[in-house]
Amino acid sequence: MMRFLLLAVLLILMSRGRAQDLIVTTGGDSIRCAITAVTANRLFYSVVDASEKQRRDIAMEDVAVYTREGFFPVVVSRIVPPAPTVKNEGRKRWLMSFSGGCSRRTYAVSGALPGEEQEHLKRLRNGINACASLHHTVGKRLALGLAYSSFFGSMSHTSVTFLTADSSATTTAELEENIRMRYLGVDLLWQPPSRGKWAFSGSLGMGYLGYSNYVTLVNKATISGWTLARKGQVGLDYSISSTTSVGACLGYVSAELDRVEIDLGATSVNVSTRVGKGESLDRFDVGLMLRVRL
Repeated sequence: MMRFLLLAVLLILMSRGRAQDLIVTTGGDSIRCAITAVTANRLFYSVVDASEKQRRDIAMEDVAVYTREGFFPVVVSRIVPPAPTVKNEGRKRWLMSFSGGCSRRTYAVSGALPGEEQEHLKRLRNGINACASLHHTVGKRLALGLAYSSFFGSMSHTSVTFLTADSSATTTAELEENIRMRYLGVDLLWQPPSRGKWAFSGSLGMGYLGYSNYVTLVNKATISGWTLARKGQVGLDYSISSTTSVGACLGYVSAELDRVEIDLGATSVNVSTRVGKGESLDRFDVGLMLRVRL
């Protein structure tokens, strides 16, 4: 109501025929002046005081109505302020992922082996894994990067009976194995449109896999080798912020080892692991995952 009254006062003052700009403040004061510029936040004007022209300005929030010569009065409350400038920070193009959990190797155990050795190999299929990757966005849904994963499995205190070196007698000793597998390769990540805070992902990769088995059976030996491997993974993420998500993942690593080096300390030898088809290093990885966008 107050603004309509001020507008009425302004029209009466204009009707007196003075060709001058006029500002009416929200406090009811009238300022006859020459308006020089108008911005979204301030109004600039000049007045003549003691024959001297002075430049002044007033906050737009303190102005109720103003008029410039030749224009209709402007009610400030009806001015639509310009849209705020939004700083374009750009899309975060780097994605760092970490995961860890348990693993299960898929090799078969021969039923021809003694019972304790069969049990030893079956338990040795289980292990733990840790993975890390860094991807860079190359499309709307695709990202290319590097992936690293490791596997650790261990089994000890298994009694094994075997022939002595001259095959003249049998002896029994405890078998201990500590297996390490390390994978490093290129990885292509695909992320379909998310469903609210939930998002799926899938990746495929290929790289090198290094294998090491630290064996103790009377004496210590190290069995090692490397081969090409393929890696796939699917995941389900839950977003907890604009840059961070947590979730679960299921992965599969496939590789075959054709030759290994057996290091006995004083000597070493290269042998074929199997005729026709190499030893399977295939495994499933299940774990919890953390993703951070950079």
